[in-house]
Amino acid sequence: MRNLDRFAQEDFEPNEEDILRVRIRTTGIISKDLKTRYQREHDLEPPYMNIKMVDVGGQRNERKKWLHCFDDVKCVLFLSSMAGYRQVLFEDCKKNRMIESLEL
Repeated sequence: MRNLDRFAQEDFEPNEEDILRVRIRTTGIISKDLKTRYQREHDLEPPYMNIKMVDVGGQRNERKKWLHCFDDVKCVLFLSSMAGYRQVLFEDCKKNRMIESLEL
């Protein structure tokens, strides 16, 4: 609520924190290629690191699609929203969303 006036401005542009805090229920698989600079330890290392971020829909019926995302994977970073501690699943109103996520 403290940002409501800023959000309502005609020339509003989201900042980095706004983008990190947004949550949209996703379906399917969304992929984004990122190119980022990093601190090199040797001159032979490339100046950029290529990262492929993959957002897979988290609903139970979407999970069967995940297997196709793991070809040639070097690292998996699994994120679980702690904001789900007071929420239930879309598919099962008796199951806590955070517990379900951590059980995966």
